[in-house]
Amino acid sequence: MSDLTPTLAEEIERKTLETLESLVSRQRGGRITQVEYYAGIESLWGVAAGLVSSEVTHMIASMLDHAKQPVVETRLFIRANGNMAKIQHDFSTPKIVVKSDCSYISGWKSVREKTFENEVNPQLSAKQYFEKVVAAMSANGYVEV
Repeated sequence: MSDLTPTLAEEIERKTLETLESLVSRQRGGRITQVEYYAGIESLWGVAAGLVSSEVTHMIASMLDHAKQPVVETRLFIRANGNMAKIQHDFSTPKIVVKSDCSYISGWKSVREKTFENEVNPQLSAKQYFEKVVAAMSANGYVEV
């Protein structure tokens, strides 16, 4: 064998890191749900633990602990008149919540929820809708805070 040929251990570690990167990319891109992301990392742990370096094992364990936490992206906006709006994307479910027309005195006047469970790709549809609502807020005089 050549000195340039990777060992089996090196190949297993490389493939493990590539799989972690792919899971993160797909979850952030809305192509898999938070539950699918967690299941992927948990499966990778079951396969790779003990076969990869301790650094990679700790990385998987850390990602597994972090993936258990619900992930919600929240964006806050305010208008010149003091009214506020809040948009939330819950990555554990394909749901977007838009709360708007809030003042310090009256609270939220409008609360809308939209779910994407019946879409072909629910997470991607939710993420795209979230970005569309964020852009609409900016176009309608809201400033992100």
